[in-house]
Amino acid sequence: MKTRSVIVFLFYAVLLTACHRPNVEMRYATSLRQSSELLAIDSMMWTLPDSALTCLLSCYDTVEDRHYANLLLAELLYKNYYEQINRAELLEAVAYYDSVSCPFLAARSHYINGVGYYEHDSVVPACVEYLKAAEIMEESFSKEDLVGQKAQFMALTYTHLCALFSNQYLHEQAIYLGKQAVFYYDQYDATPWHKAWILDEIGLQYALTKRLDSASFYCDRAIMFLPDTNNQSYRDISALCTVLSYNKGETSQETLKRLRYLFFMAESSQEQLARCLNISEIYFHEKKYDSAWVYLIKVFNESTNINSRKQAAEWLVEICKFQGKNPEIYADFLIPFANKEENKSAIKSQLTELYNAFRQKKLELQHRLLIRRATIQTMVVIGVLLIVILFILLISFHRKQNYKTKLETEEYVHKMKQKALAGRLKTSNNALRDAQHEIKKQKLNSVFSKSSNHNSSEHRSYEAFMQSMICQEITTMVDRLHSDKRKTLKTNIDVLDYKDFALSATQITSLTKTVDNSFPNFYSTIKALYPHLSRNEWLHCCLYLMKLDKMSICVLLQEPYYTCRRYTLKMEKTFDCRHGLSFFLIEKAESC
Repeated sequence: MKTRSVIVFLFYAVLLTACHRPNVEMRYATSLRQSSELLAIDSMMWTLPDSALTCLLSCYDTVEDRHYANLLLAELLYKNYYEQINRAELLEAVAYYDSVSCPFLAARSHYINGVGYYEHDSVVPACVEYLKAAEIMEESFSKEDLVGQKAQFMALTYTHLCALFSNQYLHEQAIYLGKQAVFYYDQYDATPWHKAWILDEIGLQYALTKRLDSASFYCDRAIMFLPDTNNQSYRDISALCTVLSYNKGETSQETLKRLRYLFFMAESSQEQLARCLNISEIYFHEKKYDSAWVYLIKVFNESTNINSRKQAAEWLVEICKFQGKNPEIYADFLIPFANKEENKSAIKSQLTELYNAFRQKKLELQHRLLIRRATIQTMVVIGVLLIVILFILLISFHRKQNYKTKLETEEYVHKMKQKALAGRLKTSNNALRDAQHEIKKQKLNSVFSKSSNHNSSEHRSYEAFMQSMICQEITTMVDRLHSDKRKTLKTNIDVLDYKDFALSATQITSLTKTVDNSFPNFYSTIKALYPHLSRNEWLHCCLYLMKLDKMSICVLLQEPYYTCRRYTLKMEKTFDCRHGLSFFLIEKAESC
């Protein structure tokens, strides 16, 4: 009874030490009916979005799960650079997945809903949806679960958030969100271009906040991920690195030389205008206002990038002030952006509040996880201490029992006698078992001896069969099979990995003909004993006649182990084999 109590206690102690977060997929398993067709399209979407969209459109009107289909349609439209056309249906999918326990699909529905808002310049609602998606995922899944497609989804969500806050000049928030995206890019096989883009964006935010060392660090990392240098991403990052080098003390001549090189390497007019802005920045800081003016006017008049035009306007205003020009000349530069800044100030305030609330929730979640982890660790320590105390008590109890030898003398003597009797009985049983084994061995030898004495001519016939060309060919294949070091032959092997050792139709025909020629009445004898003998079972008989083992037969016939074993057991039961199927078949063949 005490031993049982100790075992139960140790069992619960092991459970305490094995505490971990339950499987999330099982915890959120629901009765949602998702068609295999939509699941296949979902899986294809992450690598082949164009093909996935084609497949979805072909079955969109026939699938039953409309919410899942509408969610996939919205995602695939975005991934194929189309505008959302099913906003009403998507909003229904968002409400539906919020009502059921399916966090990954709920997060994806909020994310793609945010994409739809952003396409219509609704920045704040888009931010709400992106943050909601990230919040659902991080509350529902542990860090260990956020890998593969889930990690890819989290990386995309945080990348969108980083770009959103960056466009609103909320640099600190963009930096934090960008670093979160980098973390999730590292959790799956992300493309180098995506990693390079987010690292460059973080470096740009650091540069805008005048933290040049951090900016250089992230820009250098971004360049390392690019597979080649003949692309605009590489040139954009190189231009930023060049400007950073100038800000850290490099001469203007060297900086301008590299920027002009990047200008001539540009493949589009907008890329050239971006290089013009970089060049004008150097001239502006060097107080070469006339040269800067030429590039800034070009950027302001021709660029389609709002941020570039605004920066050009600000520097043009500064140049006008330095050169003492009429204020009415430079005031016109800022008019297009005045109203936009007023609207952005309200948006920035709302975005900041959303970000702060999100960070607070995330810190609270991390705090809960830390408390939970500390609680588990405390329980483990307590469990270990209880086990130690229990062992100490057991040892103490055992020592006290040793002092009661007088009361236990008779019991001890009785036990010794029982052990002695048990030992003698065990010895007798072993001797009897050995004798029985020897008798069986002698009987078996007698059987083989009789067979050898009365069937010497049949043995010669069997040896001739084994020396035949097809038997020698199959024996050579089996020898090569067992000498193959690729894998150990086990019952759970995939026989398709050993196609090279499969018997061809010609070899099978040759083997059966050789058996018929060597033992003319063998097939009829077996058929008489087993009327329902099939072709596959007959092939097994021919191979067992060659004394081959089950695993070799499985590979030669390219069938699973359990199939071969089923045939073998069935024939052994039918033939009532006492010494194995091979011996029985050889005996019957030699008697034919």
